[in-house]
Amino acid sequence: MKSTGSILHRSIAAPYYRRHAGLFLFIFFLLFGLQPNFKQTLEFHYVIINGIATSAGFFFIALIIWFLFACKTIHFFYGCIKNKTYNFLQNLNAVSPEKRCIQLLLLQLQLLAPVLCYGLAVVIIAFINLHIAGGLMVVAALACLCTFTTGAAYFLLQKTKSAGLKIALPFFPFHFRGNLFSFLLKYIFIEQFIVLLLFKSVSFSCLYFFAKTDVLVFEDRMLWLLYLISLAGHSIFIYRNQHFMETKMMFYRNLPVKPFATLLSLLGVYIIVLIPEIWALKGVAIQQHAVINYIWMILTGPSLLLLLHCLLYTEDMKMEAFLQLLFGVWIVALFFSLSSYRWLLPMICLSMAIVIFFTSYYGYEKNTEVKGLE
Repeated sequence: MKSTGSILHRSIAAPYYRRHAGLFLFIFFLLFGLQPNFKQTLEFHYVIINGIATSAGFFFIALIIWFLFACKTIHFFYGCIKNKTYNFLQNLNAVSPEKRCIQLLLLQLQLLAPVLCYGLAVVIIAFINLHIAGGLMVVAALACLCTFTTGAAYFLLQKTKSAGLKIALPFFPFHFRGNLFSFLLKYIFIEQFIVLLLFKSVSFSCLYFFAKTDVLVFEDRMLWLLYLISLAGHSIFIYRNQHFMETKMMFYRNLPVKPFATLLSLLGVYIIVLIPEIWALKGVAIQQHAVINYIWMILTGPSLLLLLHCLLYTEDMKMEAFLQLLFGVWIVALFFSLSSYRWLLPMICLSMAIVIFFTSYYGYEKNTEVKGLE
């Protein structure tokens, strides 16, 4: 049993945290790095924890985020067992069902560790403040998540016992013409569905509640900082989109499509992707009565994402090089956002994106022998 648990830890749990280290660090920074000192960080999380234990709305939001995180772990587990190099995991089917459930449960406890740790903090604070009902609801929710993920892993393992498993992708009800715009939207909302939901949940929640803070304590520079961090987090989707276009859609370059139409398609895709953030920031115009600032934020988002996508055509970059370039662009964007010249930011981003795209698009060549990030 110990050797089985060690194998599952080394083959699934450890690679899971290594592969998503960047995402976890980004979320950790959002949750713990935005407060000026440790005391205010504790006070901030105490308010959140107390809200989860006492407010149905806060509890429901936390439950959705935890459920999406659980779905992400199942998605990763499914990706492992369908990989031929993980065929040794089928040996678990030779173990008795009881022992198999125990091993899968222990594995899920490792994968759900961030959620379980935060949930444990909620339970402790709830019991200390005598919110027994809220604490018990959190305990029940965490138990259901562990049961759900263990059952799903057990089911997936059984299905791959004799043949490959095929899981239907999330239903995409919209029908578009067969163009770059529709292909990219389907790739984002289907192939990256779970990661997109997790990221958008955190991004939307942070921007929404910050934009609705009291007028007396509202600080627009902090909101701009948070917004730019959220935009930087979209870099993983931008890199994957460009890799998808240059590997799975290489035929697109040979079609009689004008470059300007390609650029407009990319801009349209990123406008659609940023709809949750645009909606979350509406408090800037409604509560803070800063309509002009809201307009500049709306224009900055798609323009900055389009610029980052176009920068990938300057050379065949690996993810590490792209992140270094992203940091430089982010610093410049932060400088403009904290100054009185923030209205120049969307204009500069859009102008640079157009220039870089038309000067680099046809000269770009993807090294297809080196696998990118998918």
